[in-house]
Amino acid sequence: LLLAPPNGRASFSLDVRKPPNIAPGELVNLTASIRVDLIGAPNPQAGTLFLRGSTRSRLQMIMDEKSIYDKELETTGGKFEEVKSEKTAVSAHPKIEIIQKSGNNPVALTFRGLSLVKAERSTISR
Repeated sequence: LLLAPPNGRASFSLDVRKPPNIAPGELVNLTASIRVDLIGAPNPQAGTLFLRGSTRSRLQMIMDEKSIYDKELETTGGKFEEVKSEKTAVSAHPKIEIIQKSGNNPVALTFRGLSLVKAERSTISR
């Protein structure tokens, strides 16, 4: 759970020793399930049941000092939704940093299932 203060930030980082079944140099995506809730609502769904809107908060994912995801957070109506980074080459020991930057009205950002997955290869059809 990340709870950045108003106009502040919260973060966590992971040092991945060896990604399973992924060789250094392969293209990967970082995926996670996130839930974004307004802070101060009596329960997670109360403030977001019918509202899916801008929060002026951002989620950034950084791997080996390269930004691979940077988007504004939207409330998720009390449900978890999957986010996926852009494709990037993985190192032997990737360092991952997750950053929440908050606007005037902070939100609670809950993570689960953060993982590195092999990127799907694009196919060119003629």
